[in-house]
Amino acid sequence: MPPGTPSTDLALAFKNGHTFKDDKAKYKVKVIELAKLFLPTGKLFAADPLTFHRVVPFERTLKKGTYQVLVSVANIKYAAKKKGYDQERLGAAMVRIKAGTVAKWVNATKKGQKLSALEGDEAFGYGVDAGTGCFADVTAAEALQYLNDVECANDNWEGYLLGKVSDSLGAPDWGASRVTDPKTKANVVVFPSGWGDGVYASFWGLSKTGAPLCLVTDFGVYP
Repeated sequence: MPPGTPSTDLALAFKNGHTFKDDKAKYKVKVIELAKLFLPTGKLFAADPLTFHRVVPFERTLKKGTYQVLVSVANIKYAAKKKGYDQERLGAAMVRIKAGTVAKWVNATKKGQKLSALEGDEAFGYGVDAGTGCFADVTAAEALQYLNDVECANDNWEGYLLGKVSDSLGAPDWGASRVTDPKTKANVVVFPSGWGDGVYASFWGLSKTGAPLCLVTDFGVYP
């Protein structure tokens, strides 16, 4: 597998009813339309919204507009039946840009990141320390950073967002949307990150002509 390549078939991860299999379990896909994402600048940001420290968007920019956010939930049935093992986990999250068939997946990079620098099965991604991921315009992320600073200055060390979305980070909601920049109405769409903490890569799904059709963050649940 070349560097910067998804570890699973991301198109199948968003095929409702598809079942992945390995020697441990079956993973049945359920696709949920989570929220609308408004990008007033077209500069897309993805990170753990509860622990990020810098706002650095992806290099590729999109047209200003509103985009659908979808999540892929894995219903996991383990081969070795043990009480309490079967569960659901959020396997991937997508910003859908336009309809079409993905011809190629390309690791999403930020300024200074070069795919040629990767080795083995490496891919660029973001670190998660609070079990969450998000999509946001840079304006929404910068506003969230400011709101977190205000909360921390008032001794609320969990920040601005956690108390407002924690009840939605699991079934049946699988995420939430919050406007953080009232001036532009830019919002942050938040969701749980698969198995929890780790480093997770995002990939542009491109058409045959190289046009972006979607951006997917893979949380490493599907085999």
